[in-house]
Amino acid sequence: MDETFSIRNTTKGKLPSLPFLDIKEKILGKKYSLSFAIIGEKRSKQLNQQFKDKTTPANVLSFPLSKTEGEIFITPKRAERQAKKFNKTP
Repeated sequence: MDETFSIRNTTKGKLPSLPFLDIKEKILGKKYSLSFAIIGEKRSKQLNQQFKDKTTPANVLSFPLSKTEGEIFITPKRAERQAKKFNKTP
């Protein structure tokens, strides 16, 4: 993996087969440092409450840490349910 990109999966599920690094570089550039975490609903709810003052899990939480680095947390189960709700594929 590139030193400006890391993926951490804290769930029991498998990571989807997506070109994560390519997506990051096309959107944020090669020099942007991004940490990408797959989390469960319990952790998502904790983070959402701590940082966004909301009491439910989020599908995606993003935190810009500076102009050149940030973190993204994805809750797959939540994102899948919301995709279906809006007639989208997960």
